[in-house]
Amino acid sequence: IGARWILATALQELGCFLLSHESAQAARPSLEESAALFRAVGDIHGLTAGLSALIAVETMQENITQATTLAHEFLMQAREFGNIPALIDALYMMSYVTSLQGDSTQGIPYAQEGLVLARELGDKAASGRMLGSLGDAALEQDNLQEAAAFFEETLALFREVGNKDNCAATLSGLG
Repeated sequence: IGARWILATALQELGCFLLSHESAQAARPSLEESAALFRAVGDIHGLTAGLSALIAVETMQENITQATTLAHEFLMQAREFGNIPALIDALYMMSYVTSLQGDSTQGIPYAQEGLVLARELGDKAASGRMLGSLGDAALEQDNLQEAAAFFEETLALFREVGNKDNCAATLSGLG
């Protein structure tokens, strides 16, 4: 392990700590520097985790255009390195940021691709997130029956993996 990787890891931890304490603006410099270092040393796991955290920073600060740019980079990096779990996360992020632009239907192809990959891996939590995105899109299109079906399947998966926070969010979608 090189010094740049250690520094990148420390900066990412600091950025995530600051982000978890709702200090997005303070988290940004550490996360940006860690992403640059992970990119330089070729660590896809560190890079994608950093990009994911930076997307959270940008969405918290309502910089949706920048969040979309970062999500697109995240997607391209995950595809380039062939990292399927990172690709699933990147597809979810693309689905999420496109919904923040006011039209969740634009995120449908990302959520559908992510759902296929998540199911192939047997990742029930990721499958639930993708189904939730599809449910949101169906709800936005006033397709209540389809939305309810997506949310019910989402809820079943989140219950199965014991994710209470996502169960509550899903129940609000069904409500």
